[in-house]
Amino acid sequence: MLLGPDGKLFVDGGEEGRFFFLLHVDFFSSEGTTGRGKHRSTGIASLRCLNLPFHLRDDISNVYIPGFWRGPKEPSSPDAQLAHLLEPLISDLEKSYTRGIRCFGSSSSDTPSAPGEQTTFRCMLAGSCSDLKAARPHAGLLDVNSHHDCFTCNNFHQEGILRTDFENWTCVDDGLLREGMQKWRAARTTKDRETIEHYYGTRCTALEILPYFKFSIQIIADPMHAFYHRIIHLFIRNALGLTTLSPTTSPPHTSDIAFHHEFSPPPRPNPKEMTESRTAQEFLTHLEWGDLTIAEKQVRIGDVLAQVHRCIRDVVVPSWISKPPFDCCLKSGGTLKADNWRLLSSLYLPLALLSLWTKDSPLRADDFTEMEDVLNTAMHLTCASILMAKQTMPQQRRELFLQHYKAHIEGLKRIFPGFGVPSHHVGFHVYDFVRLFSTVRNFWCFSGERLIGSFQKISTNH
Repeated sequence: MLLGPDGKLFVDGGEEGRFFFLLHVDFFSSEGTTGRGKHRSTGIASLRCLNLPFHLRDDISNVYIPGFWRGPKEPSSPDAQLAHLLEPLISDLEKSYTRGIRCFGSSSSDTPSAPGEQTTFRCMLAGSCSDLKAARPHAGLLDVNSHHDCFTCNNFHQEGILRTDFENWTCVDDGLLREGMQKWRAARTTKDRETIEHYYGTRCTALEILPYFKFSIQIIADPMHAFYHRIIHLFIRNALGLTTLSPTTSPPHTSDIAFHHEFSPPPRPNPKEMTESRTAQEFLTHLEWGDLTIAEKQVRIGDVLAQVHRCIRDVVVPSWISKPPFDCCLKSGGTLKADNWRLLSSLYLPLALLSLWTKDSPLRADDFTEMEDVLNTAMHLTCASILMAKQTMPQQRRELFLQHYKAHIEGLKRIFPGFGVPSHHVGFHVYDFVRLFSTVRNFWCFSGERLIGSFQKISTNH
């Protein structure tokens, strides 16, 4: 619940104008994204007014760009340098919330379309939405690879990123986060700051200036990046292994031997030492033993990816639905955008998997019975991603999204043990942010990424 300075709902401003804004902060390479090209990290901050309808909110003429940093490097996260860059903007937002502003360039009399110069306006930062990596530095929180992996709930340690008992999660204590930020600012030595970081998981941020800001519900991990660029992307390429058309390629075998050395890596094998072993037992200890059990059949990644390409090429779709590259997931297909991953996971991949791994399909593979669990896990992810992007999200649809996403994570833990990234945990919190902000279209970063894309197309001569 967002309250105004008078303690009432902020939206109930009476004769005052009340506006909500969403902050987006990100960095990009102004030199392009080629692997061997130059790299210059450029930062941009933008504000969008949530009072406007969708078609006006993302119009570049209605987007406020308060910050643009040429780099060549990103501000240091361990030193919280981004806090100083955002402080002028956040300070202005704090004044517009507590004191209000008047636009003296407006007409002298009030009309429904043009408020007069005596009308007071107040602004409030409804939230800040960035990708998981960029959201941490400007919010004064530790990086995503730390054990403070979530600042929305009480989940702690990387071992908990695949937890599905969301009904037992509690909201993080915002007072504790602010306490850690204040202590970090007051710390005199680097060692003191490191101690505070390990305990509180915080640094400092300009957002502390805002008295109403709650980090647990107003720092939003972008669902577009979390689902399309991480969860779906990694499931297709890493879990299913759809990266080659070769029918004979199989994952490399990993040794099942367990070594235990006290704080030191195992020594390198010495062929001379192996041949000079005096007993058979000593000789056997130097050999790498594979798993003696019968190996399970692997996903025939060449056949599956070929079927995906066939679906992209042959399936007839309306003209308003774009198609990913015909050679997607291969090196020749290039880097896919978020919209490509969205269409791939919601349309073309399900068609390919259902045609290969269902009993009634005339194109079914001979191993379709063994792939049933993998198929169900993939279909749960498809259903969750489709439900997430719906234009309306009533309670029943939100619960259905949560049900499918939980089933997908349970399938990952069962079929691909050890496969998990922090974005898998963020996926559960999409439910929480949809409950607070309505549909993901209100806060995801598609518009911010389009703005960055327009800047990348600008020619420069340095």
